[in-house]
Amino acid sequence: MDVDEWLHEEAIQDRTRIHRQIRRNGRIYEITASTTADERLALEFSSCNDDGGELITHLSGEIPPEDLAVAADVLQAVLSGLASIYGTPGDGRAYTVAQKRLRHPNAYARWTEEEENRLRERFRAGATVTQLSKEFGRVEGGIRSRLVRLGELPADAITGPKQS
Repeated sequence: MDVDEWLHEEAIQDRTRIHRQIRRNGRIYEITASTTADERLALEFSSCNDDGGELITHLSGEIPPEDLAVAADVLQAVLSGLASIYGTPGDGRAYTVAQKRLRHPNAYARWTEEEENRLRERFRAGATVTQLSKEFGRVEGGIRSRLVRLGELPADAITGPKQS
C-alpha cells in the first residue's frame, strides 16, 4: 500500500467545514463536510486519477450529527466487507472472501444461534480449534474469535498463542 500523502487539509472552523485531500494508490481522494442551514452535515466524497483528470467516485448526502457514529460503524463494516469480497488493490489483504471460501466455505458468514450452541458444545466436549475449523468450514481465527465472544476462551486467545 502506498504511503498516504496529505495534499490539502482545512481545519474545522466553528464546526462548519472540514476539507481533506489525500493521495493513495495513484488516486486523489477528497472529502468535504459542511454544516447546512438546518444543522445537518452535508458530506461529499470523491476520487479521481492522480493527475486530477477523470472523476472515478462521487458520493454525497446529508446526515444529522447524532447519526454520525452509527453511520461510521455501518459504512466501515459494509465497505470493508465489499473490499474483501472484491479483493480491491490496497485493501491490505492477500486474499478475497471468495478465495478464502474455497478452503473454508463458511468463512466470514454470520453465525446462527444453532451454530453457536453446537460450537460451544463441541468445544466443551474437547474438540480442538483445528477440528472445529474443519467441521464448521471456517478459518481457525474465526473459530477462536467466536469462542472468545461466547466466553469459552480468554480474550488473549485471539492474539496470543494458538489454542489447538
